[in-house]
Amino acid sequence: MVKDTTDGQGHNGWVGLQQMVKYTIDRDPKYVFHHPNVQSILLWLFQSQDDPKIKKLLTNPKELPKGNVLVVGAGSSGSQITAELMKTERKIFLSVGAHDRPPRRYRNRDFCWWLGVLNLWDAEANPSSTHTTIAVSGADGGATVDFRNLATQGLTLLGLTETYENGILTFADNLGENIREGDESYLSILDRADAYADRNGLNLPPDPKAREIGPDPECITRPIRSIDVFAENITTILWATGFSNDY
Repeated sequence: MVKDTTDGQGHNGWVGLQQMVKYTIDRDPKYVFHHPNVQSILLWLFQSQDDPKIKKLLTNPKELPKGNVLVVGAGSSGSQITAELMKTERKIFLSVGAHDRPPRRYRNRDFCWWLGVLNLWDAEANPSSTHTTIAVSGADGGATVDFRNLATQGLTLLGLTETYENGILTFADNLGENIREGDESYLSILDRADAYADRNGLNLPPDPKAREIGPDPECITRPIRSIDVFAENITTILWATGFSNDY
């Protein structure tokens, strides 16, 4: 969701943006029974989610105003948008919550192939479990999402977005935990894939590099708990936090 304003003191205007996979609610029928899953912090930034100046569509980074960007949400949309924005000259921040991080390809097979043979397409839903987003990318031919690698390229990782007051955004002290749990989900898929290949005698090429996980960057070992959006010249907040049911 996007809103352009000024604070009356010469600072750049606020922009918050909800990624909707290039479709507005009015154009795509699957959104008729869903609402953008935007945290209550949006109501601290804006008067209402229905503000007429709020945009609900992003198709190109060139549409954004000058300045730096905070992406909230590290699922497939958030991670791919972040990678694309990093190709610009902006400074990019990514707020990372709980997520699964599957391999895009492993042992010369696509992740979707592994989902099929491991019967993960047919896995029963667990009503007692908390929904966890999936960080996977099909951009540029597809690649495994690696937040540590993105951080070495200049991305600033943050924990879960918590509060906003007087220009200060705060973040939970859970970045390291979220990254490690994402690693655990990633390695568990590799383990299941290896076990399936061995059990069925599949002659698939080994992929030891897939298990190499780099060192934690400083933004993980010394997590940032708050940022001044004006001092950091953050003019865009991009909400890539999915949808909730409207029934």
